[in-house]
Amino acid sequence: MRSSRSAPPLEESVTERRRALKQLVAIPAVAMLAGCERSNSALTTPTASTRRYVNPPEHQPNAVYTDVIRVGQMVFVTAQVSTDEHGDLIHKGDIEGQVRQCWHNVEISMRAVGGQLTDIVQCTTHVTKFEYIDKVAEVRTQIFPVNPPTTTRPVVVNAVTGMGEDFLVSIGAIAMIS
Repeated sequence: MRSSRSAPPLEESVTERRRALKQLVAIPAVAMLAGCERSNSALTTPTASTRRYVNPPEHQPNAVYTDVIRVGQMVFVTAQVSTDEHGDLIHKGDIEGQVRQCWHNVEISMRAVGGQLTDIVQCTTHVTKFEYIDKVAEVRTQIFPVNPPTTTRPVVVNAVTGMGEDFLVSIGAIAMIS
């Protein structure tokens, strides 16, 4: 005996099936990127053992935060400033030099977890003066001549990372290593 409810229109049925299929494909894909693993057809969330917390030796030792964390294929790089391996400011008063040093420090962090700058998919930049924005964009274009990562428009703040007026810029990044 057939149900008294009528079948949904064909368009609605196809749309619902497509939506369900997208969810079946999207959920495992997002979970995999986040470092989740399959276990008996169930997804497990990333654990401390699937995460790598790294403070590269080329950066000043630090107990307050981690420079770079890798979770599965995802990489999160703490905003870098223009410092050398001892944590001392370099390129004082030189926005272009500081931007290049920030990217150099981001690259050190990426290499520490098996990545490279071209793996970056998103970057966040903070500057202390509006007039620095063009120089930040110019240097980023030189570093990423093709396929640049997405970026927030540089945000102007009073003092980058609370480290004092001599720090003109900070750059953080999110990457996916394939």
